[in-house]
Amino acid sequence: EYGGGGGGGAGEAGETQTTTTGEGADGGDGIDLSSIVGASVGEGGWFAGGGAGGTVVADNDNPGAGGQGGGGDGPDPATGEMDHGQDGTGGGGGGGARSGTFGEGDGTDGGDGGDGVVIVAYEVTDDPPNLTVTVDGTTAQLDWDASPMLT
Repeated sequence: EYGGGGGGGAGEAGETQTTTTGEGADGGDGIDLSSIVGASVGEGGWFAGGGAGGTVVADNDNPGAGGQGGGGDGPDPATGEMDHGQDGTGGGGGGGARSGTFGEGDGTDGGDGGDGVVIVAYEVTDDPPNLTVTVDGTTAQLDWDASPMLT
């Protein structure tokens, strides 16, 4: 019996499951933005990896792997637990299983996708911006120097 195909990532399609071993296929890799945002954000700078395909039974010894960029793996062979996509990457959740551990009982749900992340980029100039805010007749001005935040 065939397991599920892997979910597509932002940079690569998920694998197609072509064997009858019941294992899920691997998810596709996401996109590498580490040259822009560094390696401390996402999964080492990678985002939007695809989730692994679901398995026929939850205790399959070879669950599919999630794609690089936070994709969730297939069900844990020891527990049958689903794997969620990594938060902060937008990676897809791993697929569930058609039947429970050792082929008994109900199957397992797939994992949830990981939360995304918002990255704000702005140009730093020699003339720092000023912000003036007025609320209920009270005015406040904020001046800041962004240079200490730059590395």
